[in-house]
Amino acid sequence: MVGIPGRLKGISGGEMKRLAFACEVLTDPPLLFCDEPTSGLDSFMAQNVVGVMKALAEKGKTIVATIHQPSSELYAMFDRLLLMAEGRTAYLGDVDGAFDFFNRHGYACPPNFNPADFFIHTLAIVPGDEENCRKRVFELCDAFETSEDGLAIKDLANRGGVEEGSSKLQSIDDEVVMKTGVYKAGWFAQLNAVVWRSFVSISREPLILKVRLFQTVVFCQELPIFLREHFNGMYRVDVYFLSKM
Repeated sequence: MVGIPGRLKGISGGEMKRLAFACEVLTDPPLLFCDEPTSGLDSFMAQNVVGVMKALAEKGKTIVATIHQPSSELYAMFDRLLLMAEGRTAYLGDVDGAFDFFNRHGYACPPNFNPADFFIHTLAIVPGDEENCRKRVFELCDAFETSEDGLAIKDLANRGGVEEGSSKLQSIDDEVVMKTGVYKAGWFAQLNAVVWRSFVSISREPLILKVRLFQTVVFCQELPIFLREHFNGMYRVDVYFLSKM
């Protein structure tokens, strides 16, 4: 819990964004979905966050992220790119291949132009020119759907998204889960962290010590935090319970 709800914010919006990202990374998840993790951050901090994501990906983690107005430096750090428009896929593949695809269909990115901005401008629906914009979008989406990459993706989807050797990989993943368990930290490490957090919360609000009879009220306030952190594999239910005794 950051700050005092309704009274003190504690940290800035950008710091809150980085804190939320760090909390998810703590549990070392094999798959990480990041919804605009760089929004509200300056260019340096945004590059730092994407750098952490790339380092995790290089360790074998699967990182899926949506990025809002990335700089050219951030764009170059990604391995694969998915562009969508009007609910359809306009491109899915290697980052460098996007230039070739758009260039083949008459939409070349100008020199010294941010690639992300170019793709957004090309696929955007501009008010007052919706008909021409949609015509361009549908043209690109149709072109990708009939391309070699598009047909390969469609074939994979029709087969249920199962590739050769996936069963073997699944069995390996199951073994890893059985060995490591759901929680990354030990029982005492979990208890120590949650008790420490409870102590910090109480020290900020000394009156809580006098109203322990109304523990249910306090629990309701922390319930969203508990549910999120428990299901993210940070600590067990009994650890949270003991920290509140």
